[in-house]
Order: sequence, then C-alpha cells, then structure tokens
Amino acid sequence: MIESKYNWQMNQIDDPQAVGKLAKEANVDETIAKLLLQRGIDSPDQATNFLKPSTASFHDPYLMHDMKKKGLPEFSRPLRTENRLPSTVITMPMELPVPRLCMKC
Repeated sequence: MIESKYNWQMNQIDDPQAVGKLAKEANVDETIAKLLLQRGIDSPDQATNFLKPSTASFHDPYLMHDMKKKGLPEFSRPLRTENRLPSTVITMPMELPVPRLCMKC
C-alpha cells in the first residue's frame, strides 16, 4: 500500500440538528447535507447553487495559467488537421434505412 504524504483531516460536524435542518430545507439526504456542511455550505440557496450550478457560475477557463498559449492550440488541433475523429470511433454502415413519411411516397 502506498503511504500518503499528507494527513487528511475532515471538518467534523458536531451539530446533528444543523444536518437535519439543511437536509430538510434543501431536500437532500442527511449524508449529502453533512458533506455540504463540511464544505461550509450551510443554507439551502448555497446548496442548490452548489448541486445544480448554472453556466453563469463557471469560472472563465482563460484565467488558468498559459491557457491561451498552450491549452487553446491543443484543443483546436484536431479541427485543423485531417485526423478529426479518434481511432476508437465506432463506424456506422454507409447506407441507413430511411423511413417513409407518407404512404403515397
């Protein structure tokens, strides 16, 4: 077994009433409520925003270090080359049956 380099410590939630209250108000299981409280999420609104995020809450990927210089060319390379699909793509038959939309056709 590989020894861990770090001593991981989890936040302990000592208030079972807070767990039950968040579980009821956020309409989640108590285990999920406990995990949310360990992350510092203690209101139903925060829980909803965490569990069902909107795209508006995503961070801008270009804020990551060297994204424009290294990341973007890496993502756009398959679009510029002939090798557009990975080799593991399952090929479909060339001719697929076309359903008839009307009886008189």
